[in-house]
Amino acid sequence: MTRLARPLVFLMALGWVGFLAYLTLTPGLASPPLSLRRFFCIVCTHAGTADLIRNWILFLPGGFAFALLYGKRRAVLMCAVLTLMIETAQVWLPGRDPVFHDLALNALGGWTGAQLVTAGWRGWVRWSVAGTAAAAWLVPALLLIPLSPHQTLYGLWTPRLGGMDSYEGQVLDARVGPVSVPTGRVRDDDRVREAIANRETVTVTFTPGPTPTWYAPIFMVSTGRQVGLLMIATRGDDIHVHGHNVARRLRLDQPAALAFGALADLPQDTPVTLTLERDRDSGCVTVDTVEHCRMAPSLADGWSFVLDLTSASAGLRAFLRAWWTVCLGLGIGLAVGGLGGVGLATLVTALGLVISTVSPDVRPDLLNSAVLMLTTGAACALRPWVLDAREFIREATQRTAATK
Repeated sequence: MTRLARPLVFLMALGWVGFLAYLTLTPGLASPPLSLRRFFCIVCTHAGTADLIRNWILFLPGGFAFALLYGKRRAVLMCAVLTLMIETAQVWLPGRDPVFHDLALNALGGWTGAQLVTAGWRGWVRWSVAGTAAAAWLVPALLLIPLSPHQTLYGLWTPRLGGMDSYEGQVLDARVGPVSVPTGRVRDDDRVREAIANRETVTVTFTPGPTPTWYAPIFMVSTGRQVGLLMIATRGDDIHVHGHNVARRLRLDQPAALAFGALADLPQDTPVTLTLERDRDSGCVTVDTVEHCRMAPSLADGWSFVLDLTSASAGLRAFLRAWWTVCLGLGIGLAVGGLGGVGLATLVTALGLVISTVSPDVRPDLLNSAVLMLTTGAACALRPWVLDAREFIREATQRTAATK
C-alpha cells in the first residue's frame, strides 16, 4: 500500500470504530434482566432476522479496512476482539443486551470484509454478488405480500402499546370493508380477515387529538397473539399504515405506506373521516376530503427491511433510496461488467417496473430505476480500472503481511 493510501485507510478505520462505539455503547430503552436463555437466543424479537443482517453488515467496513492495514488473519482477530469488548461493556449499560449472535455475526462480517480484499474474484463470487444485488431490487414486492393468520381478531382503538405513544384523540367508528370493527373482539372475523387480504376500503371516524411526538396507533386489527393484520398510526402529522406480510413472518423490518402531512391543520374538536384505499394508485388515504396517494413503498425501499427508521423524514428516505439504488447498481456493474452487466440491469429494471405497476403493494419509481441503469453502466465502464486497483491492493497487502 502506498504511503498516502495507508493514512487514509487508517482514518477510515478510526471513523468506523467511532461510529461503532456510538451505535453500540449508548444506553437504550429498559429491557428485561439478562439471562442465559436470552443470551443464546438467535431470533427472538419481532425483527430478529433484520438484527442478524445488521450485525453482519456493520462489521464489513472494519474487516475491509483492517485487512488493508494488517492482513486478513489479523483483521478477523481484531474484529472478534472488538465485538467481545463491546458485548462485555454492554453488560453494565442500561437497555443494552449482550447476546451470542452479535459475537458470531460481527466476526462473520469482519471476515467477509477481509475476504473482499484478499479473495480472488472468481466466477461464482461475481455472480453471487450480482444475483444478490438483482434480488435485493426485486424482493420488496415479495416481502410485502399480505398474510392472514387464522386466529381470533380484535379491534383496537387508540391502543396503548409498549414502545409507542398513545394517541389522545377519540375513535368514534371503524370499518373494514362493510364490517364494523368495534374495540374488542371482532364477531365476523373471517369477513374482516378476507377484507384485509383483499385490500378493501378501511374507514375510521375520529376526533383528532394533540399531535403526538412519537409513533401512536389510531386503529388496529390484531390477533390475540398481538399480530397486527392492519395498523393505522400517526407520527407527527404523518399517517403510517402497516400490515402483516411475508417480511413480518420472516422477522424483518418493513416499510410503512406513508402519507406525509395527512393530519396537518385538523381541528381537535370536530370529527373527521379517514378513508384508506389500498387497491388504487399505490394506496390512497383521504382525510377531511384531502386525498394523499402513492403511499406504498417502492422497490428502492429495500433498505428498510433491515433498517427501521420510523421517524425518518421524507428527505432522508429519498436519500436512502438513492444510496441503496447506487449500491445495487455498483454491485451488478462491478461483478458482471460489459454488455452482460448492462443487460442484467436492463432486465432487472424492466421486471421491476412491471411488478410495481401490477402489484398494489409497491409503487413504480422511474427516477431510481433510471439511477440503477446509469450506475450499472458507469460501474461496467470503470470495472477494468477497479479490478486493477483491487489487484494492486491485494498484492500490497500480502507483501505487508509477509514482512511482519
